[in-house]
Amino acid sequence: MNLEKNSIIKLTDDKLYYILETLEYNNSNYIYIIEKDNPMNLKFYREDLINNQISLKVVEDKEELNEIMKRFYEKMKKNIQKNNGKN
Repeated sequence: MNLEKNSIIKLTDDKLYYILETLEYNNSNYIYIIEKDNPMNLKFYREDLINNQISLKVVEDKEELNEIMKRFYEKMKKNIQKNNGKN
C-alpha cells in the first residue's frame, strides 16, 4: 500500500506534488516529491501506516535526510543510466 513513482498527490497544504522517486530503506518507505506549481519546492517524506491509512511525515532529522538523499541520488542515477541503455 505504498505511494508510487510518477503519481500526483495532494498534501494537507492543498498543493499538488509529483512523486519523483520512491525508496525503501531501514524498513521504511520514503518519497521524494516536488510541488507541481513550484518545482523548486522539493521535499522528502517517510510513509507511515496508521490505521491502514498512509501518513506522511517530512524527514527533518539531518542524519536520516543525508542518508536518504544519497540513496535517492544513487537510485535515480541508476535509472537514468538504465534508460540511456547503459549498465
